Amino acid sequence: MDSPENPENNRANDRVVYPVRVDYEIRLGGRTIAFETIFRVTVGSGPGDGTIDLDETSRISVEDLQRPFPLASQISKFDENASALMITGTSKHGMRDRVAISPTIAAT
Repeated sequence: MDSPENPENNRANDRVVYPVRVDYEIRLGGRTIAFETIFRVTVGSGPGDGTIDLDETSRISVEDLQRPFPLASQISKFDENASALMITGTSKHGMRDRVAISPTIAAT
């Protein structure tokens, strides 16, 4: 069962869900939109393995944010200093964007 309130329930699932803070930098070096939402990632050995998705919010919609993030056109890495997953890639509008995803709950 997916559960942002209880991360232990994410164990052994093929989809992991967490509440996160997102800093979405439109056009590298451009404007940044910050918002909180739900982060979903598919884990396993299927064709969707590693797919990252973020729920829409009142601050950002699917027209603004490329989601789910296509694995072929992105670079993902964990930044230990920022405690954030950094995703850089080309948006559906052809612009280079960067997304920083940080958990909003403490690790247990």
